[in-house]
Amino acid sequence: MDTQDIIELGREAALSGLIIAAPILMAALVVGIVAGIIQSMMQVQDQALSFVPKLVIGGVVFILCLPWLSEKLTDYSTSMLESPAFIMPQPSPEQGSFEQRIRGGFQETAPPSSDALDHAVSAGR
Repeated sequence: MDTQDIIELGREAALSGLIIAAPILMAALVVGIVAGIIQSMMQVQDQALSFVPKLVIGGVVFILCLPWLSEKLTDYSTSMLESPAFIMPQPSPEQGSFEQRIRGGFQETAPPSSDALDHAVSAGR
């Protein structure tokens, strides 16, 4: 995996996040602007009057868009898992099988001799 692949994965992740969040954010934006216009016409300056409708509309839009959101997330996850960046490279024949490489890394070694232990104790280690 080279730098270009990493940049492409990051770009796709950011774009998918924006697409998934867009309906909820747009609904909250519209409700916030409408609530702000109504508040300025009525000269009421209470923060809760704009927050509560945005929260409610955001929840309603989330519930209504949930099938579409889950489809987009599933498509993104599938495309990421099928991308070449997530496919494990196959070892060359001279590297051996996975089991041989694992067993080769954990070869048993002889325990240290008693002379080495006596020297370590006398040195204060």
